[in-house]
Amino acid sequence: NGSPETLNGQRFNVGQTTVTWTAIDIYGLTSTCTFTVNVSDVEPPSISCPQGIENITCISDVPAPYQTYAQFVAAGGSAYDANGIDESSFTMLSQISNEQTCPEILTRTYQISDMAGNTETCTQTITVMDNVSPVITGLAPTLNVGQGTNCSYPLPDFTATVRAMSSDNCTSRENLTIVQNPVAGSTTMITTNTDVTITVTDACGNTAQIIGHAIVPQPLAHNVSFTEIFCTGQTSTVTITGVGGTAPYNGVGERVEYAGAH
Repeated sequence: NGSPETLNGQRFNVGQTTVTWTAIDIYGLTSTCTFTVNVSDVEPPSISCPQGIENITCISDVPAPYQTYAQFVAAGGSAYDANGIDESSFTMLSQISNEQTCPEILTRTYQISDMAGNTETCTQTITVMDNVSPVITGLAPTLNVGQGTNCSYPLPDFTATVRAMSSDNCTSRENLTIVQNPVAGSTTMITTNTDVTITVTDACGNTAQIIGHAIVPQPLAHNVSFTEIFCTGQTSTVTITGVGGTAPYNGVGERVEYAGAH
């Protein structure tokens, strides 16, 4: 009709759209044709994960993954697509550890789809780092040494005593490393009361210390008392009392009799 039209700049929704062209001549006679415009959405949506999570001290404190898109958004995440996103498609694809400790880094990958099924992912990292020292509860332990020879005694082992006194926010008590200095046993012989440093270390190398006291026996002294004998035939009671040393005490006695007038 001398007035051609164009579809240049015309926007079409995703899917099929039927376009009909009509031509009209000067006499008002018309003719039509139709064709189909097929628009496919092949562009993925955009997705942005919440910021990484730090300051987690124990693996047991790691928060659960986001179960829904609403939880994801509430934590600071977002997603967008010009043709809309499918919130029900939101999911966590994987959680991967770097298989290290102190720190251990977990990487979570989340995915969402648009209404055409195109998908996109984002990742969020969680850093687990224990920087809290173990706790030793109670007074400094005191242990008496065992049997020795020639006033020299093996240093006792404080580790079991201190383990029972220790706890940690992440490492179980049985997995704490406990070391004493000087070391226990016959390799360390002592002759006087000795202070021992016991160090408790958790899985991330955080430490706590306590000083134990090894007590050696006091030198053995004795007190002797007896009843006097004035006449032949009388008996005397002799009492020997041990002080210090290490019980039980063993002694050797000798009996001497004197005959005759007194």
